[in-house]
Amino acid sequence: MASVLVVDDHRRIVNSLERSLRKAEHEVTKAYSEKEATELLNREHFDVVVTDLKMETDTSGIEVLKKAKELDPFIEVIVLTAYGAVETAVPAMKQGAFDYVEKSTEIDDGVDVYDKIVETVHEAVVHRSAHKREIKESAGKSILDELTKSEVLSFPQLFAEFPFPSLTIRKALAVLLEAGKIKTWIDPKTEVEMYQRRYSGWWDKTLSLISQNS
Repeated sequence: MASVLVVDDHRRIVNSLERSLRKAEHEVTKAYSEKEATELLNREHFDVVVTDLKMETDTSGIEVLKKAKELDPFIEVIVLTAYGAVETAVPAMKQGAFDYVEKSTEIDDGVDVYDKIVETVHEAVVHRSAHKREIKESAGKSILDELTKSEVLSFPQLFAEFPFPSLTIRKALAVLLEAGKIKTWIDPKTEVEMYQRRYSGWWDKTLSLISQNS
């Protein structure tokens, strides 16, 4: 079961998709605009976002995608495109969308589009869990090892220490924060993001907790 945010300015589509996702035992939150989706993303946690590409503007879906990824680098976003307008999904895929689905009444082999979206949500949830485990086993361990030695590190120090892209480091830190293994704050003097491990002798418990949350 996953927590899914569904975003579309057509209420019929949102309500139909909600029924299909709830039937698959997912928790569903609905939004009918980019603005409403942004407010929900700021307040609540979601595993997957399913968003129409074009709502208030032609880029509404892209903005929802960007906001979701900014707040949670592990979140998976599925974009919905108009039938026959696959090219509109290309910018979203470049921005990190997990996949896209055309909003037709039927797709290949007569499969209902809502069933296809539910299937894609399931694939996204599996990918999210695998991604978190991968980060835990690589960058996460290296960062925690470094925190064990240093007690407190700034984000620029972390970036300098490890040959990982900035986003990869943030993903590792997101896992560790979620598991309660580190705390973070902004230094009021330097306005630099700081990280500190919560206690020593943490590693076995960290692996266990992160595995449970993956």
